[in-house]
Amino acid sequence: MKRLLIFFILTILIVPVMAQQQEKKTKISGEILYLISTPKDYSESGKSSPLLLFLHGAGERGSDLTMVKAWGPPKIIENGGELPFIVVSPQCPKGEFWNSFLLKGLLDEVIEQYNVDKSRIYLTGLSMGGYGSFDLAMAYPDYFAAVAPVC
Repeated sequence: MKRLLIFFILTILIVPVMAQQQEKKTKISGEILYLISTPKDYSESGKSSPLLLFLHGAGERGSDLTMVKAWGPPKIIENGGELPFIVVSPQCPKGEFWNSFLLKGLLDEVIEQYNVDKSRIYLTGLSMGGYGSFDLAMAYPDYFAAVAPVC
């Protein structure tokens, strides 16, 4: 009887709190500049390619995409190196930090426009980009085949 009374009291206290919750939806939008390169054997109609998302560090923020080429995969590509996957290298706007929702939107758009193997999407980043990699991977844990933050 005592348990039933406690259950009844808790139900009376909890139900009004639950009734006040509302479901809401928001849309995050914005613009993000990015570099993209495809592998030498890339084909829009043929075999799909893996994708690597590279997030730069704080020093490369801004609106000049040449700054993104300072380190990592964009630097390798700029210096004539070839990588066997699509490389997407966005640029974080000056004074901001990586936004997981915006990055996910970028990836979705690239996947829609390019022939991407969805089972082989990889994520890496340096310094602030390493933090962004952790954040994005935690927000979408089933989205990436592997994550390699460097920070």
